[in-house]
Amino acid sequence: MNPLVLLFLLILSLINASLESVLWSYLDQESWANACQGKRQSPVDLPDICYQKQDLKVKLDSKLRLSLFFYDERLRGKLTNNGHTVVFIPRQQNIGIEFASSSVKNPTNYTFTQFHFHWNPDDTKGSEHSVDGVRKALELHLVHFNSKYKSFEEASKKQDGLLVIGVLFQECFKDKEPYKGITDSLSRISKVGTTTDVTGFTLRSLLPTNFDTFYSYEGSLTTPPCNETVTWILLAEYQRISYKELSEFQGLSVLDPDVGLRRQTQPLNGRTIYASNDDYCGIKKTRKRGLQDFNAA
Repeated sequence: MNPLVLLFLLILSLINASLESVLWSYLDQESWANACQGKRQSPVDLPDICYQKQDLKVKLDSKLRLSLFFYDERLRGKLTNNGHTVVFIPRQQNIGIEFASSSVKNPTNYTFTQFHFHWNPDDTKGSEHSVDGVRKALELHLVHFNSKYKSFEEASKKQDGLLVIGVLFQECFKDKEPYKGITDSLSRISKVGTTTDVTGFTLRSLLPTNFDTFYSYEGSLTTPPCNETVTWILLAEYQRISYKELSEFQGLSVLDPDVGLRRQTQPLNGRTIYASNDDYCGIKKTRKRGLQDFNAA
């Protein structure tokens, strides 16, 4: 084939891939093409580790470990409303975590590259992942790429390229100080395509108290192009966000305001979900006993 024709076809495929990752809608998820129709898609419905159904068991992996680096450093960066989410991109990228499991020969370092949120006009349908079919108000994704690669773009095409920490949120009455700095900034990016500077918070402050107990499974990005190159970490303990703070997200102008900014859950297709330990059961019982007091706080 003529080299010029080959070059034209290559450029055309790159343009199509680029457009596919931008021109999509939560309103018509069935039309998401190519990799979004794969067998290792995300999000998924997580089995409750304490009350497991027979067909959806969580396997304990004693070697699952998550070590946080630089998560206590104060960050500076840009917060942007891109119409699909609110995304924070730090001014500098550093190694953020080390991850180990039974399936990985050596612990792997990952570089933090951005975080973003998923929500819905309905408080009970905001998160992407669910637990026994129950969604939470909001979900935070902290996105990392394998530090052996030069960039997120390169890593996103590699089998071991990405790791995303997911945090589910439950509403409460009192504003949470770490998120107040972020939610106070949302008024400056109320319109799609707007950006503002944010500073003064740490990644650690965005996480719940316990981050040692978590689920893990192999999945994908939850938006096009849906690359199946993500190791997912879903923290078992919920973070808290006030009703007022949640309303700040829900009040933003976005591209699909009526359906919410989340993907439908995807079938497991035989994948195994692992848990780092079973301390989650104790957390869950404590959470249930203290729910009323916690909401009143």
